[in-house]
Amino acid sequence: MHVLYHERARFAGDAVAVVAAGTAEAAEGALELIELEYEELPVLFDPEEAMRPHCPIVLHPDFLNYTRPIHGYLGKDPPGPNVHTHYKVRKGNVEQGFQKGQSRSVKNGTAEYQNSIR
Repeated sequence: MHVLYHERARFAGDAVAVVAAGTAEAAEGALELIELEYEELPVLFDPEEAMRPHCPIVLHPDFLNYTRPIHGYLGKDPPGPNVHTHYKVRKGNVEQGFQKGQSRSVKNGTAEYQNSIR
C-alpha cells in the first residue's frame, strides 16, 4: 500500500511528496524545490454514471487487475470499472417483506467525500 499517491492524485489535497529536514526553514526551502506536473483526469459527479461499464476509469488505470475479495455471493466481475467490490445481499422473500411492511421509502441522495484515514 502506498503512503503517498503513486502516479495519480485524485483530488486537491492528496499527499504526493514528503519533506524531512532539520529545521523548519530547511523544510520550507525543500518545499520550494518540489516541482509537479498535473494532467486533468476525467471527472464523474454522478455515482450511477461512474458505475456504468463503459464510463472512464477515474480510479487507478490498472484497477481491474487489483486483488479483491472473491466470494461466491459477490460475483466475479464488478459492475463497472470504478467499483471495487459489489455486494449483493439476498435474504428472505422481498415481496412478502414489502407486503408486511408498514411503509416504503425510496430516496436517492449524496454524501460528502469520506476518508477513514483522516
